[in-house]
Amino acid sequence: MVGSVCPISLGSSGRYWNQGVSVPKRILTDGKTSALMIIQQGHGPHNSIDRVFFSPVDEAVMFVKLSNGTSIVLANLSNLVAWRADGTISSDDELRTKRLRFKCDSLFH
Repeated sequence: MVGSVCPISLGSSGRYWNQGVSVPKRILTDGKTSALMIIQQGHGPHNSIDRVFFSPVDEAVMFVKLSNGTSIVLANLSNLVAWRADGTISSDDELRTKRLRFKCDSLFH
């Protein structure tokens, strides 16, 4: 996004967990991978692809945690990507601050 002070980057796929049981690897779409990378930039790399699981209706979901282990938000990557694409979430800044609960200055701590 032009003028954004929070950079984003893209990542790769990995392993998923569903209710504590390992399930076969699943590939995230580019959009879901981008959302995961934004989460990692704002809340840390410990929010890895290994923490993503799929809901019973096949939505990619993860509990986003702070560095101290406290869960801050349950992020439904499938919905975030769809809402960003259809304009429900109007900007990447809105995604970061209102939906994922981080401030741009948190990237530098």
